Amino acid sequence: MEANEIGGLCEPDDQVMQAFPRVTADDNETYVHALNQVQNALDTWLSTSTERNIGLVEVLIDAALDAAAGHVQAALNVTTGDLAGIYFQGAEHDAVRGYFRRYVNREIAALVPDPTRL
Repeated sequence: MEANEIGGLCEPDDQVMQAFPRVTADDNETYVHALNQVQNALDTWLSTSTERNIGLVEVLIDAALDAAAGHVQAALNVTTGDLAGIYFQGAEHDAVRGYFRRYVNREIAALVPDPTRL
């Protein structure tokens, strides 16, 4: 048994009991097993979503760096990205990525409505 050690949907409730009747101990065991499966699926989905979102931020940072370097190169008629590839390494690379990461995270935060203003 688990299902968060019986709580929430495992507690007696007329609506839940009507939707998922549990008369015998086997019925209850099956129900708890199903809830555990749902919990595991949600845990997997949520962790994947977090990893996917982190990956999205990294993709946005890469796109911002590429666009910025590309804009400079186009304005100066630079035909290769060799210098940008050399310049954006090590500490410079980490610093610029850090700036863009903070910016992207602030833009994302601005998309989420502030619950205290509701």
